[in-house]
Amino acid sequence: MRTITKPTRIILSLLFLLSACSKDDIIKIPPPGNGGEGTPPPVVEKASVHFITNADLSGQPYHTSNLRAVVTIVNEKGEEVAKDKILSLSLPNPVKTGSIELPIGNYRLTSFRMEYGSVYTHFVTPVTGSAKASLVQHPLALNFKVERNSNNETAVEVVKVQASETPQQYGYPSGAFDHGQEDANPYMKVKLRAIMQIGDVIYDSIPAALTITTWNNKGEMTTTYSHLNAGMNEVQVLKAATKYKFLVSKWGTNDEMTLDRNNIDNVTVYTLGGSKAAKKLRSERVYKQVNGADVPESKTDYFYEAAGKLSRIDYWLKKKDNSSYLAMTDDFEYSNGRVSRIVRTNKEDRSVMTITSFSYDNVGKVTGISQNDNGVQTNASIEYFYYARKEVNIHYTYPGQSNDMNYHMSFRGGNMTESSAVTSNNNTELGRYDYDVNINPYVHMDWPNLFLSNSNKNNVTTQYKEYHGSYPTADPYSFNYTYDADGYPTQVVKHFKSPITGNYLFSTKTVFVY
Repeated sequence: MRTITKPTRIILSLLFLLSACSKDDIIKIPPPGNGGEGTPPPVVEKASVHFITNADLSGQPYHTSNLRAVVTIVNEKGEEVAKDKILSLSLPNPVKTGSIELPIGNYRLTSFRMEYGSVYTHFVTPVTGSAKASLVQHPLALNFKVERNSNNETAVEVVKVQASETPQQYGYPSGAFDHGQEDANPYMKVKLRAIMQIGDVIYDSIPAALTITTWNNKGEMTTTYSHLNAGMNEVQVLKAATKYKFLVSKWGTNDEMTLDRNNIDNVTVYTLGGSKAAKKLRSERVYKQVNGADVPESKTDYFYEAAGKLSRIDYWLKKKDNSSYLAMTDDFEYSNGRVSRIVRTNKEDRSVMTITSFSYDNVGKVTGISQNDNGVQTNASIEYFYYARKEVNIHYTYPGQSNDMNYHMSFRGGNMTESSAVTSNNNTELGRYDYDVNINPYVHMDWPNLFLSNSNKNNVTTQYKEYHGSYPTADPYSFNYTYDADGYPTQVVKHFKSPITGNYLFSTKTVFVY
């Protein structure tokens, strides 16, 4: 048997493998070219184009971070080559868009808008045939060319979109502007109100200093200083801001609130303020103004228990020799935390002059008063009504006498603004009152009296009285205050007139010490 050596076996194996491959199995490498066809693709020449506009940006808070152009472009076949393409803007004059690169050729601009804060359309180019097309010389669509070695600048006319206008008026489809074009104003209104609690009294109609800090989408901060009027205010802030901080300052107290753009609206009334303990009135001194000089007349000192409740009042008067003397005192008695009795004593002969007693309902409102003033008895029953505003009616009776009196008070904002008193023998007194927006110290003293006259939370500035049947000798009509930083009066000058002739009589000055 013939033996085949190892090298011979290897050669035969290779010949066998080569003979098993057909010509169809050989992979040909195509020459360079398009699709293997050997033809290179055409080179598409491109160039940049930009737009300039006539937009008047004066008086508006526009800058490159909050204003941009949005364009739509079609080629000469009507195919959209840019749909709502966002272009940056350089400001202010001229207003120029950033560039967009397009193949060399002919195009039409079919939509051009300028958006504020990436939300609201503030400027737009009207479309031919629309209601607003006559506002520009060249409405859309605008033909333009993109050429090589050219500036390729196309001028576009725009119109400022007014509040309540719709996209259809400019030839754009519904919803093309923002969210139905809510408002082209760059500002939104936020409702703010300053409220302070002093002691147990709420002051909800007060002016206050306001500081507004806003942040844009780059985190840049802007601070403005303003003020709030008494009551609810509508404050303008930039819609484009991403965060708002409101700081209210009043009577030495600050309060702030920070809101994100998504959490703020123009419906909610946002309240800011604070609370602090009421200051206690310690004394007041009354001077009569005579020939430009302040002549002392009287002094009143107030004393309090450790818990802050009024315990005694000392009344000082002047003798003929101008020396002071303690004329009388009021001593306060309490039951269940409320004033139950006030006893007035003549300090010269130590006799009791007046005893006034009070009764209350379950919520602490005075419902009955009994007063014995040097033997003259007065009883009062009080009713409270709440219609459009608070009203109080007091019925006075005088045992042993045939007459009585009805006293009616109307309140607005915590102050008595109107009053009327009518006796059974037809004597009448009508009053109208105006007030400041500062703190009345008497309302914080828990000091009831026969006419509940210490219940106003602000200080009276003017009063108008009409009388029939009987008249006082002098009637105060004007009150001029000086205040401290905490909102309390430090002095008041009162002017008096004759209720019969209306002529000016005299003025007094009262100085308050806390």
